[in-house]
Amino acid sequence: LDLRNELEAALDGNFYHYEGSLTAPPCTDSVQWFVMETSLKVSAGQVVAFTQKFSPSEITHSRPLQLRSGRSVVKGKISVAGEVTCPTRTAGDAERIWTYEVPQCWHEDFPMCAGRAQSPININTQGSFAAEGSVRFEVELQYRASLGRSVQRTSRGFQVAGVDLGSLGIGGARYDVLDFHVQCPSEHAVDGKKLACEMQVVHQKDGSTGFDDLLVLSILFEIGAENAFLKQIDAGRLSFMGQLAGIPGAVDLQAELGALISSSDFFRYDGSLTSPPCSETVSWYILSKRLTLSQDQVQAVTGPSPDAYHRPLQLVNGRGLFKNSLPGCQVEHSEPLLSENSVAPWRYLLPQCWLLDHHQCSGQRQSPININTTQISPSMTGMATIKLQHGVLEGSSVQHAGHGLQVVDAEGGVTYSGNFYNITEVHFHFLSEHAIDGRLFPGEMHLLHQKAGSTGMDDLLVAAVLYEIGAESFFLRQLGLSADQPSRPAPGSILLGDDLKAAASGGFYVYPGSLTTPPCTESVTWVVFVKHLTASPAQFSGAQSIFGIQGNNRPVQPLNGRQVGRNLDLSPQAVATTTAVRGRATTTTTAPVLQQTGKGLVDVFANGATLARMAGLVWGVVALSLSLVWPS
Repeated sequence: LDLRNELEAALDGNFYHYEGSLTAPPCTDSVQWFVMETSLKVSAGQVVAFTQKFSPSEITHSRPLQLRSGRSVVKGKISVAGEVTCPTRTAGDAERIWTYEVPQCWHEDFPMCAGRAQSPININTQGSFAAEGSVRFEVELQYRASLGRSVQRTSRGFQVAGVDLGSLGIGGARYDVLDFHVQCPSEHAVDGKKLACEMQVVHQKDGSTGFDDLLVLSILFEIGAENAFLKQIDAGRLSFMGQLAGIPGAVDLQAELGALISSSDFFRYDGSLTSPPCSETVSWYILSKRLTLSQDQVQAVTGPSPDAYHRPLQLVNGRGLFKNSLPGCQVEHSEPLLSENSVAPWRYLLPQCWLLDHHQCSGQRQSPININTTQISPSMTGMATIKLQHGVLEGSSVQHAGHGLQVVDAEGGVTYSGNFYNITEVHFHFLSEHAIDGRLFPGEMHLLHQKAGSTGMDDLLVAAVLYEIGAESFFLRQLGLSADQPSRPAPGSILLGDDLKAAASGGFYVYPGSLTTPPCTESVTWVVFVKHLTASPAQFSGAQSIFGIQGNNRPVQPLNGRQVGRNLDLSPQAVATTTAVRGRATTTTTAPVLQQTGKGLVDVFANGATLARMAGLVWGVVALSLSLVWPS
């Protein structure tokens, strides 16, 4: 096996570099990723054969994409830190206590200090930002005045413990003040220059412990007018390290910082503590506006030892610097779509970010779910029936819904619990969205219905059919996915109910949920058929040629206390025969076109006039999308 020869084409090209983790537990953050720009070729048949090597429970073996959280992706270059020679440790040495004499050697006792996301850094205000927004530091300030505080002399300046000093809220989380400290000169630099002093207000996310989930708000000082807040603290009276003194009056961060925070630009990056253990768990927010202090106050902060005790600037190592932009999805969900011809305002790359524009996507009754067949609710299990009445769909029209093409005006539907639901759309997902006992399936068909008389997103019912690898599906073959790779979809009428009869013969699971795509409306009764249908490996490879490895399935969502029931009535009443909706079951209809959408393959039934108007555009897109299935 000549790996060098196999990879030569890719290795001769350019590459992307970023710092990340293992993609499977323990997910260790110690990986340098080099992603080759040049891809290698593999046939659709090889992809299917490779997939079949895995057990059914491992049908998907790729971790969902993760947020960059401030990291940058560098093309064609690598940042490497310089080496430092540290004093030699002997066997008789006791564990060293860190000092500022040789901060480059902290890593010998505190390995994280050699990490690649360390602080402080230089803030280059003239450089390119990973993202530049227009928001102010939109936080919910809950700082409060606190009496009885004490100030303590430190090696870097002074520190005030943060008990009862309040908190701030950001991103739906509360961060409590742990302490604030002032040091001179500043630790961070701006455009290569240190400032006179720096105040760092250290917060920790409510409920977190140790050094986890820290947020540090940094305020820079320059020489100017005397600062009343620092005058009140009066650190100049502290003459030796560790000395404590009471602070007269109330310490009020809101009065000192509130107006500054609400009016200032800010810079943000992901970094570390600036002293051992150098934990890389800090979100740094550095305000652009500055406060002033007098030269005498600088001397009061430094104390009797004017030597500068601070950590040297650290390498950025590819991390992103953000300006006026909040973390996580607020930045990354607004990036351009990968597909130039995509018009969907959402995508499957970061489904965890849908909630920013569609708040219901973070609701408590979201879909899809994993159906645990050993935990079916007895109270929801019984004799419920569903009567299939889809018949022949003809004369339907096509409409672009922003995520692709979908069927409108199609007639037929289902009767469930005494109510009739009209069919509104049919689409497919590869891989499946629902899981059974932790297993995802190669495909899933959704038939979206709405209760007769309802409007908007109210009273929806989705019937779901799972597909596994096996015999070729005649239904999918009629849609153009077939083993012998036809050049066009097969002509003739399609009786949707034929496939559904087979699936419904095994009963169904039922639970309350939501749409699996934005707006994620929680108004859906889900009917998931127990019996699976089959499709051939060639048909799945055809679908994969459209969607790629990523697929178009939302990850399973938590149950949040919901119960799943199962229908046990397998009598003929529960499985209706196909009904011709208009009484014209034998009428010849235009063959459906298989078209790609933002959320699945959709059956498009067009009448002659509509098809004539769209033939060039629709067939051109389909022929391109299905190039592996329909060779030219």
